This record gives sequence, structure tokens and C-alpha cells, in this order.
Amino acid sequence: MTPFTLRPATDADIPAMAAIQTALNPNHPMTAETFAREMQEARDHPLGLHEAYWVAELGGETLAYASVIQYAGLFHPDRYHAEVQVLERGRGQGLGTALAETLRAHLTERGAREVLSGMYEDDPAARCGLLRRCGLEEVQRYFDSHLDLTAFDFGAWSAPLPAGVRVASYADLRAEQGEDAALSTYYDVYCATVPDVPAPAPRTLPDLEQFRKRTEDEHFRPGGVLFALIPDGQAAAFTELKSWEDDPTRLSIGFTGVRREWRRRGLALALKVAAMRDAHAQGVRRITTNAESGNAPM
Repeated sequence: MTPFTLRPATDADIPAMAAIQTALNPNHPMTAETFAREMQEARDHPLGLHEAYWVAELGGETLAYASVIQYAGLFHPDRYHAEVQVLERGRGQGLGTALAETLRAHLTERGAREVLSGMYEDDPAARCGLLRRCGLEEVQRYFDSHLDLTAFDFGAWSAPLPAGVRVASYADLRAEQGEDAALSTYYDVYCATVPDVPAPAPRTLPDLEQFRKRTEDEHFRPGGVLFALIPDGQAAAFTELKSWEDDPTRLSIGFTGVRREWRRRGLALALKVAAMRDAHAQGVRRITTNAESGNAPM
């Protein structure tokens, strides 16, 4: 076995770690800029989120990295998300095992009570055995879906809204009411609906100022966030379409949520169809989403 070097990562390793993540998960590419921005957001977060990274080098090349992160949206002081990422040409050299042991020692030292991780079924050799050896068990499954807008038959999807309900984008609300009012509408419907979205742990809601950063994200599209507004001006539902890394012809669906008292009235379908029409008119060719297996009908 060729000797390798394992060390704590620095910001200089960000491009290599982003490249590894993209190579292993090309359906969810990550630029160095986005990787760095997300790291900085964790460091600056008022919850005091913990994050730590290590890299493994072989022959002067970074072939693997490991991370321990606390996510604000699933926060508990003793809950962590851990990942080990090893390029195919670095496997079988002990890099993954060494990084996993480093994670285990770090999490033990911090008194972690819960550790979340994940893998993709189309790469079972990568981490399935390692995760099980580390004592993790399956609690949830997600799947990716892709829609070719160039072949989508909009005429086959009738999505009428209930009487008195209208569709407006975040850009529309901002023009009609101003930034603060638009943000308040967005925040209220988000907080009312997102806790019901399946997750491996209870969701933690942001305060209004933390939520404002959602509208400042590089992937945020003011015209891509649509609301179903009822006569009193409240949003009964919303959906998000975000820009894609380095591909203007592709978008991803973020959250879609409907207030409990407005469910099963076709609001989610109407918003998604409206969002897809708008995206198609702007030259978008493909939409990607990620959903929990229990949400397969959606």
C-alpha cells in the first residue's frame, strides 16, 4: 500500500475538495466559489455551527477529503453531518478508512450524540460498507428526478387555481409591496410549511435576518419563487426554482410547501406548472429536483 498523507484542510484545499465532490456527484456539481461561500456562512452563523475538514494526499495529489458539519436547518448542538469522499483512483489504498477513523475520533472528542451521513445507490462500492462498519443505519432515502422541458407537454397539465387565489413571484411582490413586505410573505409561508418536509431530523427554522440571506444567495431567482396568494394577501403555498452551477439552461427545484389548511386543492401543481412555463419561456431546457421517497407522487 502506497503511503499517503492525511492532514487538516485549509482554505487552499477548497478547489480540490469541490472538484472531488463534483467528480463523485456530477448531478450536483459544486464550484470552489460555492464551497467557500457555504463554509464561510457556517463560520459566521449565530448558532456557532461547527465545521472541520481533512484531506488525504497520495503522490502529491488530493484524492479524498472528509468533513464534519453542523447544518443550521437541522441543528442540535450534539448533531453532526459527516462525509468521506474518495475518488475512484484513490480507493483501495486505505484513505477512506483513515479519514473515517479521524472523523470518529473528532466526533467522540466533541461528544456527538447523533451523526448523519449519506451515499448514492449508483455508487454502492464507495461508502455503503464503510457507513455500516461505522455503525450507521438507513433512516431515509432520496431520489433525483429530471424533466426535459423541451419535450414537456404543457397542454396535458391543467392546473386551475381555486377562486380568489392568484400566482405572483417574489419579484412581483417586491415591486408591489417593497422588499421587506415581500420577504415577510416568503418567510411566513416557509416557516408554516417547511417543518412538514421530510428530513432525517427535526428542522430548525431561521430567524428573519438569517432567512434574508436566502434571497442574497447566488442561485436565488426572484422570478423563480412563486406564491399562491389568497385574498387577504397571505401566501397559501410557494415553490422555488434556483439557478444551476455553470449552466443557464438548467434549474433546480428547491422547497415546495403548502399550508396544511390549503392542501389537496391543486396549489402545488399549479405553482410548479406556472414555474415551468416561465422557465421554458426563458430558454431553460432541464429542471432537476430531489425528493424523499415518500414524496414520489409529487
